[in-house]
Amino acid sequence: PLASLGIESQDLMIKEGYVNLRDLDLGFDFTKLESVISKLASQELLPVFAFVYDEFWLLQAKFKNILGGFLGDEYKMLPAFWAWYLDPAKQEAGWEPHRDRDRHALEADGSPLAVTLWIPLNEANPMNGCIYLVPANRDRAYGTERESSFDFEYAAVRALPAKPGDALIWNHAILHWGARASERATSPRVSIALEYQRGDINQMKDIVVEPQSLPSFDERLDLIARQIVSYTHMYDFDKSMIEFARLRLKK
Repeated sequence: PLASLGIESQDLMIKEGYVNLRDLDLGFDFTKLESVISKLASQELLPVFAFVYDEFWLLQAKFKNILGGFLGDEYKMLPAFWAWYLDPAKQEAGWEPHRDRDRHALEADGSPLAVTLWIPLNEANPMNGCIYLVPANRDRAYGTERESSFDFEYAAVRALPAKPGDALIWNHAILHWGARASERATSPRVSIALEYQRGDINQMKDIVVEPQSLPSFDERLDLIARQIVSYTHMYDFDKSMIEFARLRLKK
């Protein structure tokens, strides 16, 4: 499945820590997916509530062969996902530079034990906050005990503009971030991301999700609540939203 996409198999993931997929035929109307998140944002609801709808689960399921090529056919979805609506008028930003996990999420040969799938629902560009990263082979701290530090040349930073039908997949040791939207951007950046791990290793979280199954409505709300609780340190959530999430997980 990787070769059919013109990707240099596992080699590119091992060398640079990510792959940039272009013009995938996913069979989805991205304008409708974008409109769901835009509507949530207009009502001051968290974009992650888009995951109550089937389409967002069905979209990630389309990547079965691609994710299986990196993680093996028995890969699992981690209970870790998010959605973004970066408003140019508010000059909102994606997440600050970070690694999703660390060097322990890599095999000895550098192949991934876990990856993140990032999907743009509209055009992501440097003006509205596209993804930036430091390729693994340009990051002197990558995969080392110094990975909490930044040790790379500024010229090594790579901007990754993307459009609907594209996708980014990176391993959990690579340094990456979302840029800040400019007030001059012509549209918000609307995107989602989900995390996965190999199925033949110990679970990285207390539960995993079968990526080819549709969670029930209650299961979706529970998973969304988990995300809200997990990211309270990153966002200034309304107190009622935090209370909802915590009560949901205590039921």
